[in-house]
Amino acid sequence: MGRAGSWFAADHVPCTPDIIATAKGLGAGYAAISATLCHERVYDAVASGSRRFTLGHTWHGAPLPCAVGSAVIDALRREALIDRVAERGPRLRDELADALADVNMVREVRGHGYLLGVEYVDPRDRSSFLPPGLRVAGRIDDLALERGLVILSTQPTGDGYVGDQSLFAPPFTTGDSELEEMVARFAGVVRDVAGQVERDLADLEPMPEAVSAGDRQ
Repeated sequence: MGRAGSWFAADHVPCTPDIIATAKGLGAGYAAISATLCHERVYDAVASGSRRFTLGHTWHGAPLPCAVGSAVIDALRREALIDRVAERGPRLRDELADALADVNMVREVRGHGYLLGVEYVDPRDRSSFLPPGLRVAGRIDDLALERGLVILSTQPTGDGYVGDQSLFAPPFTTGDSELEEMVARFAGVVRDVAGQVERDLADLEPMPEAVSAGDRQ
């Protein structure tokens, strides 16, 4: 919610969703809350039909989380935080890409706003997946944490075992100097892990080629 530089990431695509499920950002870490938003035509269909839309579970409509959600929305508007993400996000992506431009293990930096992804591939051909046994994503997480930076890296393919990428998602309230420090620390971590990986790959055969987000489009 707001992380892509607009209230919802769907605002960046040429279609209007019928239903949006949102959570996490709505509570800003203060309370567990989620919401289901629907287009007016969906609401009208339910309202003129059964008038029932059963989707609740334990704690649905709880007053404290709902109050937190309302306060979070008010703060996002009052402090223009989504506008800040929309303005700063493209520059952050460029800064991250520039900092990693000389790392052959990095195939792509992509994303919108403060929701960026860094994709890693075999540096020998810059297209193949990295062997899962090397734990590249996990090694990046571990080293980043040692250096005071929290990063979430994953194996994003369907089987969850191949393909390595990192999520770069700073808080909305992060200042410019802090963003610069994050980028510098992260780039240093990736560069150091890449050096280790190149040595580890010396006697291994390349895996199948990765398919980037750009290629899929």
